[in-house]
Order: sequence, then structure tokens, then C-alpha cells
Amino acid sequence: MSSMRAQNQQDLIYKRGQAGYTKASVTIVFDNSDRSTSPVGLENCKQITVTRQIALPNVSKYILNGHKSQQHTIQTLFQGVQLNINNPNFLIMQGRITKVLNMRPQEILGMVEEAAGTRMFEERKDKAKKTMGKKDKRVQEITSLLTEEITPKLDTLRAEKRSFLQWQKACTELERIGRVLRAWEWMEGRERVAKKEDEIGAKEKEIIKIRKGKEKYTKEIDAAEKQAEDVHAQRDKELKKGGKFKKLEDEVGELGKVLVKIRTQVEIKNGTIADEEGKADEVAKGPRRAQKRHSSRNTDSFAWCRQGEAQHLTKALSNAEELLQTLLTGLSSGTAGNTGGGYMGQLADAKARSAQASAEEEQSKVKLGMSEKELKILEARWKEVEREAGEGKRNLETMQAGIEDFKSKIKETGWSAEKDEEFEVALRNAKAQVRQLAETRDRIKERISSLNFDYASPYPNFDRSKVKGLVASLISLDPRITTNPLHWRSLQVKLQAATRLAPGKVHLALSLVGYPDEVANAMIYAFGGTLICEDAESAKLVTFSREVGVKSVTLDGDVYDPSGTLSGGSAPSGNGILIKVQELLDAEGKLGEARGRLDMLEREDERSRASREKWRKSKRELEIKEHQMQLLEEQVGGSNATRIGAEVEKVKHTIADLKGRCFETESSAAETPVVVKTQQKELQTATLEQEQLEKISKVLKRTSEASYAKAEHKLQEERATLTRFDNELKELERVIKEKKQAVSDAELQQKKLEHDLSTLGKEKTSSENFVSNLEKQYEWIADEHEQFGKPGSQYDFDAVDVNPKVINMIDTVEKKEASLKKMLELDRYKRDALEKTWTKVNGDFGGIFAELLPGNFAKLQPPEGQDLTQGLEVKVQLGSVWKQSLTELSGGQRSLIALSLIMSLLQFKPAPMYILDEIDAALDLSHTQHIGQLFRTRFKGSQFIVVSLKEGLFTNANVLFRTRFRDGTSIVERTAQRSTSALYVSGDAGNKENEANEARGSRRVR
Repeated sequence: MSSMRAQNQQDLIYKRGQAGYTKASVTIVFDNSDRSTSPVGLENCKQITVTRQIALPNVSKYILNGHKSQQHTIQTLFQGVQLNINNPNFLIMQGRITKVLNMRPQEILGMVEEAAGTRMFEERKDKAKKTMGKKDKRVQEITSLLTEEITPKLDTLRAEKRSFLQWQKACTELERIGRVLRAWEWMEGRERVAKKEDEIGAKEKEIIKIRKGKEKYTKEIDAAEKQAEDVHAQRDKELKKGGKFKKLEDEVGELGKVLVKIRTQVEIKNGTIADEEGKADEVAKGPRRAQKRHSSRNTDSFAWCRQGEAQHLTKALSNAEELLQTLLTGLSSGTAGNTGGGYMGQLADAKARSAQASAEEEQSKVKLGMSEKELKILEARWKEVEREAGEGKRNLETMQAGIEDFKSKIKETGWSAEKDEEFEVALRNAKAQVRQLAETRDRIKERISSLNFDYASPYPNFDRSKVKGLVASLISLDPRITTNPLHWRSLQVKLQAATRLAPGKVHLALSLVGYPDEVANAMIYAFGGTLICEDAESAKLVTFSREVGVKSVTLDGDVYDPSGTLSGGSAPSGNGILIKVQELLDAEGKLGEARGRLDMLEREDERSRASREKWRKSKRELEIKEHQMQLLEEQVGGSNATRIGAEVEKVKHTIADLKGRCFETESSAAETPVVVKTQQKELQTATLEQEQLEKISKVLKRTSEASYAKAEHKLQEERATLTRFDNELKELERVIKEKKQAVSDAELQQKKLEHDLSTLGKEKTSSENFVSNLEKQYEWIADEHEQFGKPGSQYDFDAVDVNPKVINMIDTVEKKEASLKKMLELDRYKRDALEKTWTKVNGDFGGIFAELLPGNFAKLQPPEGQDLTQGLEVKVQLGSVWKQSLTELSGGQRSLIALSLIMSLLQFKPAPMYILDEIDAALDLSHTQHIGQLFRTRFKGSQFIVVSLKEGLFTNANVLFRTRFRDGTSIVERTAQRSTSALYVSGDAGNKENEANEARGSRRVR
């Protein structure tokens, strides 16, 4: 009942049975179509229906598939499918998250044991030990009686009788048993001899068989080796035919190298010749075009723009002729002193430099004259606007001084942007805290609404300060608060008498609470006549004593009255009403403190309002001034005076550059004509040498290709012949290796059999000697050996009497030994199951936490220096840092850790259903969405009943149930989004049954 909003079973019935309803029931229907997960004994049931029914006055029963069952049967059924009622891991309430975080290592280990199923074993083991302890106590009493009184007398008589009977029987039995024993030994010896002879014959046959197989393998090996020698001889013969194969390989290699070299040279020369012929024509035309453009630029003021085109053409011509120069001379031209390609490239480069130098010289002279004229015009305009530039500078200085004045005014207000923001945050936080504490106070009031004390004034001008309130709200449970004993002087005598009767076990109820002095008389009336006792015996003693004779209450909740009535019998399962009232008083106290802080901040707001307004006004004016300053700077920077000054400096710099460039071009133009004439002669010589090389390369190419093709064909034929020989040799080597291994195995098996044969021979000889010695020692064996082992004879070995007490004792000891071994085996099995569960849960724990909070990890491990069976604790890694304690984490992170641990336990051995009550209260929407996806993807075989107020869990649900209160009636609406359960696809019958169940549920919640 502690998990429900009811104090007893009657609260579960509508209006406690006063509205005509005298009973209430709840039914759970499980889909049992999967027999692999069915409970034991219910594998043939398609569905399992469990009903709990209570009725007035105090009737409770359980129904399983329509049949009445005991409570322990239902508990065993649920515990077998991971639904342990006493330790409900499948029921995760909102407070369960906090409890998991505060668990000790032994408690976390208990959760892992529950998931592994070993918890049931431990509980039943402890229960069995308790039962054995009770039985042992009774056995000890009986044993003590027998040992002290009866057994000593019987032992004397039995000892005398036993001595006489043993002496009487010993003489006759000794001779009889001796003869039977010798007869049995003689027969055993003969049987061993016969058995060893049979084994020796079998071993000899097997040795002969192995020898024949070994001879067969040896012959096959000799034949294979001979064949391999023949193949080697043929292969060597092929290779020794004048060294033909090696010679062909060398010839093909040399011809291949020559052919590749010739092909490469021919391709390069053919491609380059075609390109260079076109480029030579272009070089011849280049100087004429350059000279023509040079003459036109002398009169054109825009020659500077067309110079780029001439430079581009000259550069392209130089690059095109570079390959031709490399082919003709065999030298690379990519050096700093030679930028062309071959003789044609050097010639073109020289001509281009000559044309470029002339153009640059004329162009620089033209631009220099124009820049000097422009500089004179700009200097004249600068003198006109120089006064305007001075006025703009003075305005900027005035504006800057005004801004500094406003900044000093803002400092004088004593307020700042940081201080304003801190005050606003403090005020906002204080309001939020007051609102949160008020909601907490209201929730506590709702839980104890029966203590709400509201009344109307009995007459006008009634003094309400004289009404102090309920007694529960006036007392304090703080043990440090005590009251003055003078308030109950009349009870001192009875208290002293009760203390004498039960010293240290009796306390006056009034002494256990604190209260204000002004309500002392009321408290004496409420608590003064009641004693608190530690146990029932003390309560009975003081209550029914003539010296005391007052009502007493035990710590277990039993109430004893002097009139003879007894009530109670068990302590309440939930917190007492006084503890709830104390929670309300604490909440009201915290609310008062928060309101006090809020009032202080609001008063501070009123006092500093004038300063803040002055600060805000000055700040706005400062921002306006700064904006005006920025506009003025842009205006001055973009004025005509500033622009003209910049242009004057730019023109001066351009004139200096043009003068330097003219000097450089005049020096370069004087060197170019001499270089051009020298390179034209060298080009004609290189062209004749090129034509001769082309003819020689064509002849060499045709001859090399024919020789290479012929040699390659001969080489392929020789390679095919040698490959056939190599394959045949590899196959023969494999066969020889297998046969030799078979011979080795056969020799090993033969040696083993020969050793066994020798051992059997020795054992046979030993048995024969043993039989011979018996016949010599006991002569009667030769006359009576035919009777040995015959039924009904003196030597009937099966009819020999055996002491049944000895057998019983042996059976008892063997059973105890088997039980002890079984217990040890169960303990080992339990530990193995626990380690397996820990490993699986630990892996899932880390994986789920990493999935919920990427980049992080968590694990379960035993405390330092302890074993797995002594407890487990949670370790968390955020990023690359392992946290020492969970207190270092935020509330959301701690909630994710607890949820990850619970879900990893649930995933190890999923139960058919789970009930989750607002587990996402401390999570944001993103983490709530991840939790819903985990339920849907990782627990496909389980059913979740989730109470939530967030969209993240709604979107992953199969069915939604929404509760509403309309017209004084609670209404439950069902919405099916998706369905994977067999209960929702079982046909019309299943749908009708669901509708009927919904109708009954609607009536029950009215």
C-alpha cells in the first residue's frame, strides 16, 4: 500500500463501500503465445490472466486463469518472469531515479542479482536456513533429553548384549566368510586370466594389420620417388639442349629494351617536328607584328593597355619553341640565363625582348609627360581646398571632447551595465524561487488536505489570534527541543513507577515533542496521559499495573488501554501525519525566507531607480554622440580636399616609377640585335642533322620489331614445356609426403599396441600366479570350486547377508555429501551467472549511456580492494576524465546515468511489461526523445506502460491513453498509433474484450 495513494484496502473501493460497491478488482492479461518465455507449468496457455480482488470487510483473493490461487503462487509466477513484486525493478517511479544514485555498492549488486535471477535462489536459501534453524532447536532439545537420561541407561544394557552376540557370531561367521572370500577371489582370478587372453589376441591381430598397411605405403613411396626421378631427368634434358632456353630469354630481353627505346624516340620526334614547324612560322611573323604595333604606339596615349597583349604572344612563342631546341641540341633550356627552347626559342626570345624594350621605352616616356601635367593641375586645386580640410579636423576634435564629458557623467551615476544585469538576474531568480517554493507548499497541503483548518468568525470583531490551530501544526519533532517537566507534575509519580517497572523502555509522549509555552496546557491534555513503550511486554506491564494504569503505545503501533482493549498490531507503512505536517512547516519557513529576500530586492529597486534612470539617459546620449562622431569621420574622409591630397601623392609616386622604367628599357634594347644573328646560323645547322636522324630511326624500328616477335614466340613454347614438368613434380612430392606421414603414424600405433601387449602379458601372468597360490594354500578349493557362485549353494555370492544399518548409514552419508556438493555447485553456478550478468549489464550500461550522451562512457565495477560479490559502484567518464563521485555531475547527467543502469538491467532479461512513472522529469526534450527510441528499438519483446507529459515519449508509443476530467467524470481515451503486439491483432473477439475492459475501467475511476 506504500506505493499507492491509499492507507488501507478499503480506500481502493469506491467511496469505501458506502455507495453500493463492496468490492474492487484489477486484472492483468499477458500474451503467452511465445512458449520459450512462458512461466513453468503454463506453456500451453495462449493467455495468462491474473486477478486481484478485495471485498468488504477484509477479504482478499487471487485468481489465476479463472482459478483461485495462493499469494505465494502468484509471487512465484511473477518472479519467474522478472516481475518480482517484493523488489519491483519493472516498476520505476519518479523517485526511483534518486534512489538508484544514492545506492550503496551492495544495493547495486542486489539489482544485478535480481536481473541474473540469483536473488530468488538467495532468498529461498535464507528461508531454508531459517527453517532449519527452527528445526535444529527442537532436535537439540530431544537430543539433550536422550543424551542425559535415556541413552546412558540403554547404552549399558546394549553394550553387554552386543558383546555376547558378537563373540557368539564371530566364531561361526569368521570361518564362513573366509571361505566365501577365498572362493570369490579364486573366481575373480580365473576371470581376469580369460579376459587378458582375449585382449592379447585382439592386440596381436591389430598389430598384424598395421604392419601390412605400413608395407603397402612403403611400396607406394618407392614408386612415386622413382617416377619423380624420371620427370627430373626429362626436365634437365630439356634445359641442357645447348642452353637454348636461357639464350632465348636473354635475347628477348635485349630486343625488348631496344624496341622500347626506338619507339619512344620516334614518337617524341614526330610530335615535336609538327609542332615546331608551326611555331617557326609564327616566330617569323612575330617581329613584323611587334614592329607594326611599336610604330602605332608612338602616337597613341593608350599604348600601356596593349603592351600586355604583346607580352602574352611573345611568351607563348618562346614556350612553343623550347621543345624544338631540346631535340636539336640535346640540352635543357630551363636555366636562368636562357629562357627560350633551342635555337629557335633563343632567337624568338631575343626578338621579343627587343620589341618589348622598344615599346616599354616609348610608352614610359608618353606616360611620364602626361603624369607631370596632371601633377601641376592637382597641386593648384589642393591650394584651393586646403582651408576646408583644416575646418573638418577642428570639428572632429570638438566632437571627441563632448564624448569624453558624457563618459565622466556616466561614471558619476555609480551604476554600470554589469551591475544592472546582475541586479536584474538576482530579481528574476528570487521571483522564480518564490514561485517554486509556493508550488511545493501547495503540493504538500494537497497531501494533507484533511488538516486544512478553516472556520468562520462566531461573532463580529472576533480575535482570531486566540485560535492557535491544529495540535499537529503546533508541535515540533526536533529531538533537541524539550519542555519543562513542571507542566505535568501530576504525572511524575506514575512516570517514576513506570520507569521502575520497565527501566529505560518507557517515555512520556509529551517529552518527545516540543511546543510553545503558550499552548502547554493544550499539549498536556493531548499527550499527557500517554506513555511510549519500546515493546509489548513493557506496555502490558505498565498499562495494567495499579501504580501506573495509563494508556500506552508501542513502537510497533499496538495501543494498550487500562480498560482492557487492544488495537493496532503493525506500524503504519507510510510516513506519519506529524512528519508530513513538519514538511509543510519547513516549506512555509523556506517560502517566508524567499519572500523576505524578494522584498529586500524590490526595496533596493525602488531606492536605486533614480540612479538607474539617470545612467540610462546618459548612456543613450553617449550612444548618439558616438554615432555623430562616426558620421563626421566618414564625411571628412570622403571630402574633396582629402581626395585631392591623396591623388597628389599618388601621381608623384607614379612619376618616380616611370623614370626608373625608362632607364632599364634603354639598356636592354642595345644588347638584343647581336644575339638574334648568332642564333639564326645555329638553327640552320641543327635542321640538317634532324633529317638524318629521322631516316636512321625508321630502319632500326622495323628490324627490332621483327626480331623481338620471333624470339618471344620461341620463349613461350619452351616455358610451356617446363611448366608441365614442374606441375608433375609438385604432385609427386605431395603424394610422397602423405605416404611418409601415414607410415610414421602406423609405426607409432604399432609401438603403442606392442606396449599394451606387454602390459597385458604381465597382468595375465600375475593373475595366474595368484590363482595357483590360492589352490596350494587352500586344498578344499580343488574339491568345491564347481559350487562357487551357484544360486542356493554355500558360495552364493548374491545371497550373502549384508548389515542393513551399515547400508543405511552409507546412504545417509552419501546423500549428505551429494547435497553439500550440490550446494557448492549451485554457489559456483550462481557466481558464474552473476559474472555473466555483470559483464552483459556493464556493456549495455556503457553503450546506452554513450548513446544517450555521445562522447561519454559509464561502467559498473567492484569497489577498490573488494570482490564482485561484495558490491558494485558506478564510474562515469565525461570526455576523457573519469569522475571520482556522482556529485560532480549535473542533475540531468545523473538522471541519464540512473536510467541507463536501469535499462541495462531490464535489457539483460526483459520482463513482459514495465511501468514507468515520469522518469523524464529531469530530462530535456532531446534526451526524452532518445529514451523513447531506446524503448522502441532495444525492448521490442516487452510492453511499456509509461506515464509522461513530454512529446518525446508520445511519438514512440504504440498506444496512447489520455485522461480528462469532463462534467465531473474522469474519461480515458485510447489512441492506437502503431501495434506490434498479438493482443491487438487477434480479431474481433480481442477488440470486443478490450472495449469491455475500457468500459469497466471508466466506471471504476468515476
